Amino acid sequence: MPLSPAADFRGADDSDGFMEVLEEQEVESSTAVRMSSSMAQLLSDPLMNQEVDFSSVSLFQREGRRLFRSPSMPERLDRPRLKRAPPPTADPPIKRHRTFPAITEEEGTQDGGENGGTEGRKRRYLLKKTHSLCEVTQHMGGDGVNAELIGDFSKVYALPTVMGRHEDLKYITADTMCALLSGEFSSLIESFVVVDCRYPYEFEGGHIKGALNLPNTDEAVAHLLRQRLQARCPEKRLILVLHCEFSSERAPRTCRLLRRQDRSLNEYPALIYPEVYVLKGGYRDFYHLYRHLCEPQSYCPMHHEDHRDELLRFRTNSRASAEERRRREHITRLIKL
Repeated sequence: MPLSPAADFRGADDSDGFMEVLEEQEVESSTAVRMSSSMAQLLSDPLMNQEVDFSSVSLFQREGRRLFRSPSMPERLDRPRLKRAPPPTADPPIKRHRTFPAITEEEGTQDGGENGGTEGRKRRYLLKKTHSLCEVTQHMGGDGVNAELIGDFSKVYALPTVMGRHEDLKYITADTMCALLSGEFSSLIESFVVVDCRYPYEFEGGHIKGALNLPNTDEAVAHLLRQRLQARCPEKRLILVLHCEFSSERAPRTCRLLRRQDRSLNEYPALIYPEVYVLKGGYRDFYHLYRHLCEPQSYCPMHHEDHRDELLRFRTNSRASAEERRRREHITRLIKL
């Protein structure tokens, strides 16, 4: 029978090596068959050979997301546990040592003689009181509560102030004005000037004792700046108290103009009149409370029927003075430019 081609090739003595190549191809094909079967088994077999209880798997929650521990990881890892540092303990209280005044031998001898030998050796130490801020302000002048510095920032206000209609001004009550007239502030205040900003017919109808009548705002400021009133004792002070009928318009306007022109004449923060007050409620409230401190003891209102013509004349003069002052200030600003 004829031989198969493979047997013929194996039996033939061929020198070109064709049979070796054919054998190598057969080996590779058999290996490929084995690899394919192993790969198929890997894909078809289940992922895990043992069942895992997911209830024992620890859950971690961070920022609202749940993270599961991988089942392939061991449940317990032999890792060293880190101990938290103990919370910092509170600082121990600071012990404040008391300082006692020294005791002389004479005091010890005297105590020993009066109280006996045993009690004489015992000393009663007195603690020295620390001056608070309120006491310092009271010593400098002021009530300690509304302790504010005067215009030149050299000291606090000597008189207790209250809130008024204008927040930029310092008001005093009628009671404080009565105490000032009675000399209760003589330890701090050497002298004071009460400036009555009402019209002359109001002033003649009744005013505070010793008051100075300066009805025109510009003339009043010019007069006070020319006088340059000052206290003779450097440790004491001179103050101004301005008022009108209600202390709502005329006195505050004069007070502001005085401070503005006083600033312009001096190098900041120096002032001729650093301490200026306004009487709250004006002459009307003061008269009803302390009539005995007024002369004459009467009260003439600004809109009195018998003084209509005088009121119109004084108002016209006041407006003219204000217009002239504004014109001068405008010219001064233009010159500076």
